[in-house]
Amino acid sequence: MSVTKRGEPSVSFTLLDHTGAALAAWDEHQTYYAASTIKLAVAAAVMFAVEAGTLRLSDEFPVRTSFASRVPDAPDFDFEPAEQDPGLPAVGTPRSVEWYLERMITVSSNEATNILVEALGEGTVGLEAVGSALERLGLQDIEVSRLICDYPAALAGYTHAVTTRSLANLALAVVSSTKLAPASREVMLRYMRAQQFPMIATALPQGTVWGSKSGWDEGIRHDVAVIGEPGTAGFRVLAVCTKAFLAAGAQEAIAAVTQAAIASSCERITAD
Repeated sequence: MSVTKRGEPSVSFTLLDHTGAALAAWDEHQTYYAASTIKLAVAAAVMFAVEAGTLRLSDEFPVRTSFASRVPDAPDFDFEPAEQDPGLPAVGTPRSVEWYLERMITVSSNEATNILVEALGEGTVGLEAVGSALERLGLQDIEVSRLICDYPAALAGYTHAVTTRSLANLALAVVSSTKLAPASREVMLRYMRAQQFPMIATALPQGTVWGSKSGWDEGIRHDVAVIGEPGTAGFRVLAVCTKAFLAAGAQEAIAAVTQAAIASSCERITAD
């Protein structure tokens, strides 16, 4: 998938019902730089490994902030201040897979994401495990071919890419697909509902039950939200991607799309 971050301002969205049928969409097959939304794919790969017994949620790995690039002979990379997770303990502190998983989804920790990918396998093995997880879920048009902030790999053409259709399908799969065990789906949904950086949810009616995974970068604001209870007729998934907006403008666009899509395509879904 070829993707660029810059260009003319753009907004795309996809709204799915509980079966995965599209209720509404606009430019849903445009490819976007995925930013942190691809962390849902990493989470799915981790849960498949847990189900297979090759990884346990209780397994511990030391906190790290420096990682090897996918590009041979490139120096190890770390994170600029704006990309760092300020909630990490000191380097070398052991933390469980479950702890990293929660932090990756709820606060979008880049370090936690890379640690989990490498827990799936050294070198490119972990990235291949993420790709295999996407294949098992029957998902297309999603690319996860480098670690977060591996800029030498980015310059070499490795990227993270989605469309709003593929992102909506991913969110639907991690909370609904029978390819994942019920316990795995419950973990995913619990952490998505603990999201600390919502975008779509800020425009939903008060009392709406939701979970989400957002992503952002320079000129990039994306979010995918699961709305209501998975498996029920009123359940919805909404993915919205934007590029080349200022942050405030992107949030306004996401809110406008959310309000229009929900108002026109599904009834209000509130907590019991």
